[in-house]
Amino acid sequence: MSATVIMESQKPKSIADSLVVLPRMEGETGSAYAYRVLEYNILMLHMAPGAWIRERLIADKLAVSRTPVHEAIGLLRDRRLVDVAPQSATHVSLIDIDTLRQGIFLRSVVEPIVVSQLVGNVSGELLQKLEANIRVQKQLVESSADVYLYTQVTSEFWELLYVAAHKGYLWELLYQATVPLERLRYILLLNKLIEPNTQYCQQLYTYLHLGINDTIGINQAIQAEINSSVQKLDTVMEQFPQYFSNN
Repeated sequence: MSATVIMESQKPKSIADSLVVLPRMEGETGSAYAYRVLEYNILMLHMAPGAWIRERLIADKLAVSRTPVHEAIGLLRDRRLVDVAPQSATHVSLIDIDTLRQGIFLRSVVEPIVVSQLVGNVSGELLQKLEANIRVQKQLVESSADVYLYTQVTSEFWELLYVAAHKGYLWELLYQATVPLERLRYILLLNKLIEPNTQYCQQLYTYLHLGINDTIGINQAIQAEINSSVQKLDTVMEQFPQYFSNN
């Protein structure tokens, strides 16, 4: 599904009319469905940072009651994608710059260590899963990349590595802590300020497949991927200042 990025005014807006309603999966609970739809719309900028969220209107659009929507918003609040203030309007969270920079630091420090620890300790099953993941990435890139699916697949690549390194809980913590960086990446991809690619995942796969514990090379590959987003931060903040908060 392609996405059209809409320029937002400085004032937050209700987004019920622009909400993209995804098909409900068989057996999916109301709250899981509402969460998936809202997360998709927030990450894909159909619900831009600062946009108001009206639970009743969302419930009507999704054909569910307000309870599952309320539950979904609570989970989105926990991920810092939504701000809920007592006696005030609920709205999509702005991207906090300080939290963003801390997420960048975490990734820069932790991910090279995770990959280095796996070199020489990789099962054939993991290599097959990583190879299959990269194939899907390539297919998405060659087909003009569905930004949402592409980003989800690259996240799954890292989840496979963390779980294989017996750091699944750390992955959950880091995934939560780097939400602002993930949102920045969506903005960059949707506005074509960076292009989707498979290069760094392929590089890391090569190190793991061949058992090459090149600490410098691993670090450089990861830093290059992170820096591709960080280097565009000032440009994005100038173009979309209403998306960010310096609190």
